[in-house]
Amino acid sequence: MKALRCPVCKAPLLFQGRSLVCKKGHCFDMAKSGYVNLLTPNRMHAALPGDNRQMLHARADFLDSGWYRPLAQALCTAAQQHAPDATTVLDVGCGEGYYTALLADSYLSHGKQPEIIGVDISKAAVNLAAKRTKGAFFIAASAFHLPVADAVCDVACNLFAPFCRQELVRVLKPGGLLFLTVPDRRHLFELKAAVYDTPYENEVKDAAVEGLTLLERIPVEYAMPLAKREDIQNLFAMTPYFYRTRSEDRAKLEKLDALQVTAQFILFIYRKP
Repeated sequence: MKALRCPVCKAPLLFQGRSLVCKKGHCFDMAKSGYVNLLTPNRMHAALPGDNRQMLHARADFLDSGWYRPLAQALCTAAQQHAPDATTVLDVGCGEGYYTALLADSYLSHGKQPEIIGVDISKAAVNLAAKRTKGAFFIAASAFHLPVADAVCDVACNLFAPFCRQELVRVLKPGGLLFLTVPDRRHLFELKAAVYDTPYENEVKDAAVEGLTLLERIPVEYAMPLAKREDIQNLFAMTPYFYRTRSEDRAKLEKLDALQVTAQFILFIYRKP
């Protein structure tokens, strides 16, 4: 793990058995599943920060059903087109590791095996991610205080995750790439229409990112004909809307056996000059 740095003293971290250790003796043990917790107490905003288990398992079940596979394929295609020889790839806000695993598989299928690191503030998330794939290494850490050295990453991914521009720019090599995915205006609009009396479109962020040059803007849009109540419930439970919605409005979805929903994303590709 040449890219990782001690979250306490910033010194390089090296493996000693099943632990990551720096020269000052700070030691971080690997969990049974294979991830390492590099989240120090002063970086935690809650006792159990990040997505809870209900959201994680709902998202894992929904993604494993293949509904977001077109987005994952667009990401993997872009990575092979723009960074086929990447040696270090960082997935910030990796969650349960769905996209991280597919990126690792994509590189391996092209005869490459870069060092791929998934980062998430949720220990439950990286625990699931480490069980999902051995093609990447996972750590619990904050996206706003990455335990990663300066200018070591060929690629950084930020997919629906908290966005810290300064940290992403810092860890990228000159010429390194950022893959940023956000929901487009009509993403999941029908789901919101089924729940709320006055559904609203998403606000799309400004494409400009200070310190990076926009190379490409790739729209990904398709229909998701959800024909199972379980898929509808999982989709809703993996979104922030779930926790902001009254129980009587949530109940509206429980009555639906099918719902056609629009998936609409934007994949932005940036380069660090």
